[in-house]
Amino acid sequence: MEPQDENKKNNPNTLLYILIGLVVVLIVVGVVAIIAAFMLRGDQGGEMTDATPTAVVMPTQELTAQPTQPAPSESSPTPNRPIVLPTAEPQTPTGEVTARNGVNVRTGPGDVYPVIGVAPFGTQGRITGRSVDGLWWVVFAPNAPNAQGWVSAQFINATNANNVPVIPAPPTPTPSNTATPTPTMTPQVTATPSISFTADRTVINQGECTTLRWQVANIQAVWVYPLGEPYQNFPATGEGSREVCPTETTTYEMRVLLPDQSVVLRQVTIQVNVTNPLSNSNWRLASMNGGTVPVAGSVLTAFFGADGTMNANGGCNQLNGPYTVNGSNISIGPLASTQIACSEELMQQENAYRIALQAAATFQISGSQLIIRNAGGQEVLRFDRIG
Repeated sequence: MEPQDENKKNNPNTLLYILIGLVVVLIVVGVVAIIAAFMLRGDQGGEMTDATPTAVVMPTQELTAQPTQPAPSESSPTPNRPIVLPTAEPQTPTGEVTARNGVNVRTGPGDVYPVIGVAPFGTQGRITGRSVDGLWWVVFAPNAPNAQGWVSAQFINATNANNVPVIPAPPTPTPSNTATPTPTMTPQVTATPSISFTADRTVINQGECTTLRWQVANIQAVWVYPLGEPYQNFPATGEGSREVCPTETTTYEMRVLLPDQSVVLRQVTIQVNVTNPLSNSNWRLASMNGGTVPVAGSVLTAFFGADGTMNANGGCNQLNGPYTVNGSNISIGPLASTQIACSEELMQQENAYRIALQAAATFQISGSQLIIRNAGGQEVLRFDRIG
């Protein structure tokens, strides 16, 4: 049968075609798988060349200016004692505190100045000035330095204050490390004590006198006394002088009590030469018995010789006799007299003169004058030197 033979001839070719088809299918499937794998890896890498990137816009933050915080707020005052301000007179510049918490009263216009107190809400006081920049009022505060308290103008309702003077700010105080402001105290300048103690003459003859002089300042007390005597018995003033007539060399001391209770001593020594200061001296009577002057036209004299004799003119007769000197002590007489008769007035004067001479007990030479006193310390004769 030919047809069957023909089919048998064609079977090998059919199988070949089928195998080839299968290979092609496998190849296509493999290529597709490879492409799919590459595409999958592209998605995981994230780079999409055909996609347009979307821009992410961040919102712009607007900066808002923060309000400046004032250094310790004057409307929230530092805890302190309330300050009492004197009531202002009517029609005078007046300020009233408007801050509910009160306002600090300072020693100057700024928070660098110490707080001296707090003026509560509603406090009224007299305005005496303003700061240079007009941001602070000066109020009358008796207990503050210079009686001036400074308050921030923004917390004060001021009336009648348009014409108050501008007051310069006090010196800025040195910053303190402590948290609580303290008023700056003006340093007190301590005056330096001055002390001077001298004598007109430090060398005198026996019977003569000299003057001590002193001048002290910025001290508490002063005494001037002979060394060795109780100083309490010789108080003195800050500036003064004292005549002294030592009969022997004497040291005088000045005791000064200073403000810090310390004591300063100054000394002056007066050297006394033991001699007869009346030797060969001539004197003219100026007054007698404390003030009586010689009769007009009469001259009464006394001459003390180096030999211890004295010759005197009583205004009518000559008088003479011995005298002795021992330190400031003197003894005269008895005196002899000539016997000339004169007027009753002159005779009475001469008799009083003789009595006074013979009553002499002490003498003192002061400058150009000789003063003689009796035993009771009363002045009986005063002479002026004439030689």
